Amino acid sequence: AGSSGPDGLEACTLCPAGTSAPSPRTAECTPCAQNTYQDTTGQETCSSCPSGEGTLGEGSDSFSACVVLCAPGRASAAGVVPCEPCRAGFFALEPGTRACSAC
Repeated sequence: AGSSGPDGLEACTLCPAGTSAPSPRTAECTPCAQNTYQDTTGQETCSSCPSGEGTLGEGSDSFSACVVLCAPGRASAAGVVPCEPCRAGFFALEPGTRACSAC
């Protein structure tokens, strides 16, 4: 696992950092999902960022891509610090919120 090949008959290639292949018969490498990263080639899974941290998108290839997310009740355009508190009449329940929602 951690490698991919078109049909399992041809030579497999190791998936690059930022991706994973959960099965040796996977046809292609899959980018790490948002809030995960993989800094090593040829891996089956991606690692989660620490609690309260996440990535700005998919395919992160290093731990340093994990950044502090806005806490619940706060938001920013990117969902990461620096964050502003939600105004009266608005809320944000999830970490990493990009915009507060009206009550």
